Amino acid sequence: MPQPGPSGQSPTQVARHFLHLLDDVHRIHGLFQEEIQALRTQVKDLQEANTTLSASLLPDIRGCAVYLVSMDGFIQGWSGGASELYGYSVEEVLGQPLHFLKAQEPSAAAIHRDGHLPPALRRRKDGARFEVYLHHTLLLDEEGQASGRMHVEVPLHRRVPPAEVRP
Repeated sequence: MPQPGPSGQSPTQVARHFLHLLDDVHRIHGLFQEEIQALRTQVKDLQEANTTLSASLLPDIRGCAVYLVSMDGFIQGWSGGASELYGYSVEEVLGQPLHFLKAQEPSAAAIHRDGHLPPALRRRKDGARFEVYLHHTLLLDEEGQASGRMHVEVPLHRRVPPAEVRP
C-alpha cells in the first residue's frame, strides 16, 4: 500500500488533485484565448472606425493636404485632399512617423525672421518631390493641454527635380 506524502494524501489523491488543477488551467487558458480574440476584434473595429473618422472629420480642401499629427510625431488623421496630393491612402499613413512625408528637413537657418518657414519639400508615394506652404495649429484637449497638431499644406504646383534640392 502506498505511503501518504507530506500532506497526508496518498499519491493517487495527489495525482487526482493535480489532474483537477490541470483541467482548471486548460479551462482558464481557453477563457483567456477567447478574451484575447475578443480584444483583437475590438482593436480591429477601432482601427476601422479611426480610419473612417479620419477621412470624415477632417476638412477636405480640394488640392490641399490636411492631416493630424500626435505630439510624439505620428500621423493620426488624413484627409481626402492629403490622399490626392501625396498618393497615399488613409490606411497607408495612419500611425506612420511624420518624417515619412518629408523629402528634406528644413534647417534652422531657413526660418524667416518673423518665424515663418519657407516652403517645405515633400515626397509623393511615386517618389516625386514637390514644395508646399505649411501651416500647423496646435490642438488642445479638454484641460487645455497640447494633444497634437493639425497640418494644412498648400502645394506650390511644381515638382522639384533632385538637382534643386536645397542643402
